[in-house]
Amino acid sequence: MAKGRSAEARRLKDSDADLSDEESFDDSEDIADFDDEGEVDGGRRDRTACSRQRGRIMFGASLALAALLLANPLARKVASLFLNGISVDLEFVDVGEVNGTSNFFPVCIARVAALPLLVSVNVQIRDASLWARLPMGTSEAKIGLLMVPELYIPAFQELRLSLSSEIQVESLENLAAAAEEFILAQSNNWRVKGVVDVRFHLFGFIPVSISDITLDKQFALKGMAGFSQELNPVTVNEIVSAEGLVDSVKMQVSVNLHNPSCVAATIKSEMVFGIKFNGHRFGIAVVTGLHMVPGHNVVPLSFFLTNTGNNNEAIQQFISGYMQATEQPVTVVGSKLSSQDPFLSMLLQTFSVNMNFQPPSTQFIQGITAKVWPEGLKADVEVFNPLPVELTMGNLDLGIYLQEAPDEKIFALNSALSQTHVPGTVLQPNQKSTVSIHLSILGAQIGAIWELQRLIAAAEAGRITVSARGPVTFTVLPSYTLTIPYSVYNLTAHLGWCILCLP
Repeated sequence: MAKGRSAEARRLKDSDADLSDEESFDDSEDIADFDDEGEVDGGRRDRTACSRQRGRIMFGASLALAALLLANPLARKVASLFLNGISVDLEFVDVGEVNGTSNFFPVCIARVAALPLLVSVNVQIRDASLWARLPMGTSEAKIGLLMVPELYIPAFQELRLSLSSEIQVESLENLAAAAEEFILAQSNNWRVKGVVDVRFHLFGFIPVSISDITLDKQFALKGMAGFSQELNPVTVNEIVSAEGLVDSVKMQVSVNLHNPSCVAATIKSEMVFGIKFNGHRFGIAVVTGLHMVPGHNVVPLSFFLTNTGNNNEAIQQFISGYMQATEQPVTVVGSKLSSQDPFLSMLLQTFSVNMNFQPPSTQFIQGITAKVWPEGLKADVEVFNPLPVELTMGNLDLGIYLQEAPDEKIFALNSALSQTHVPGTVLQPNQKSTVSIHLSILGAQIGAIWELQRLIAAAEAGRITVSARGPVTFTVLPSYTLTIPYSVYNLTAHLGWCILCLP
């Protein structure tokens, strides 16, 4: 019996062991399931870590490749081609004051085309020099040394530079020739040579430097084109004062002068220019305290018109054109004595510019009112004095002609034959005055009465368009007397009849 119980006990023990094994098996399966999920997440983490590791390796390789490339001379060559190919548009250049030294301190504003830069760059230009193409030259000439501060060029942006620099002139002769070409030409070429050092941070934190990049940059500078006379003639802005001496007239004048370039300059020292008309020198112009800017300028100057005996005809023609408000072609010439500044003296000794001088649009003779009566002709002539000083009338001897028939004289106005005293009549400054002339039938040289009657009858309210031609004499007070050949066209004349003409 005991033996039977022992067998039973062993059976129960084995059953418990089997149950325990089954439970252990189930638990291990649960644990295995949990471990499988952990392995999946862990695999993901491992793959991410591997990917990051590969990124770091590729990044390091990129850095190594970039560093290798940037350290190679090929990088300098590529950078040189890039820098020299950049489009630079000069918007404004102020060369500062020209003061007799060999140093200039220009300020430039330039727009640089959008740069395909992935990083911001610091650029240092050193050992730089400035060159220019001279008139009629086939090669460029060195002007001097150029010093500029370090430049900062931001990434992905169009750059607009405001740059202060210094030019140390080595050859005043070359600079003067280049400046003359700039004044006369529509455009001329300049060049900057030197070396460039570049610094930037690759990927934002790796410092990189490229040194000794060759700089050879040419740029075009828009010239003054002789002050662009075809489109912008020199015009009188204001005649401030005038004084007539025995053999000359002195005037303080301001003129409108157009500068089509982008260059500004200040010249405080005095400059003296000769003025020619029809090949004859008839005066000088003195400019003091010139400040020239791009576009419109009002330039004050002193003008001396001097009669030397050989230039009397040129003076008469110039003054006549001025009184008729017609454009006058003049030539402005310089000499080595034009300025005491060494650079300006060299520049101006061969200076010669043709300019078109446009007087104010006012006519000296502005209208005629005439009445014919049995004993002759009475006429009132409206005269405008364009000067800021009194003029004294001398003789006025005009023939009045039909506009459509220039050779057909209607009548004559000769103040020397007038019953009124015209010589000595004072014309007030910048005002219109009336000069009265009373002539006999013979003195008036009236054409065919029936033709004059027809003109008066045909003209509306007695007005017709005529031309007037003849010599006019006047004196610029106090003592400069001049006779000029005067003519005016499209002049309005009021004609009428009277039986008894009253004043």
